[in-house]
Amino acid sequence: MRKKFLMLIAVMLLLTACGKLANPSQMPEIAFFCTCDYNDGTGGRRVSFYDKQGNYCWSEDKDAASLAFPELMSKYETGELDGKIEVRSSCDVNVLFENYQKFLTAVRKGNYKIEEPEVLPAAETRIEKWYGVRSNNGTLQLVLLHEYSRATNLNSVSDEINEVYMAFKGGFGQ
Repeated sequence: MRKKFLMLIAVMLLLTACGKLANPSQMPEIAFFCTCDYNDGTGGRRVSFYDKQGNYCWSEDKDAASLAFPELMSKYETGELDGKIEVRSSCDVNVLFENYQKFLTAVRKGNYKIEEPEVLPAAETRIEKWYGVRSNNGTLQLVLLHEYSRATNLNSVSDEINEVYMAFKGGFGQ
């Protein structure tokens, strides 16, 4: 009887994940987000992201790519950007979710800032910023995972964040 009781408690703890995010549907609609400013004199910009269904979405549409993240998220959720954002591929939702959990754990630890060198090359190149999206007291917050600027990759001080970035860049198991 005691074994059954302990097993029931263990199953309940597993199902509730001890207070952690219990399933992928609890991720924000956009879980990981990237911007790319081309810096080629045209003002060109690209946005790309993974939604919680594992869709990799991409847009160079001037209107969509110029939106601030909260507005882009809102318009994406309501379908107002249909035709302006293209679904390019999809990923393994379980791999996406595992990396999202790793991202949240690293952020909770607080040591995830980007390492910036003392000097960057003078090269004018595209600027890419890769973010994870988390809810902070009900407000969505972009957390910088990685930056490519002036032909230099700027990594996080956190190995966990760097692993999440590499999974993001690699397509979460596509």
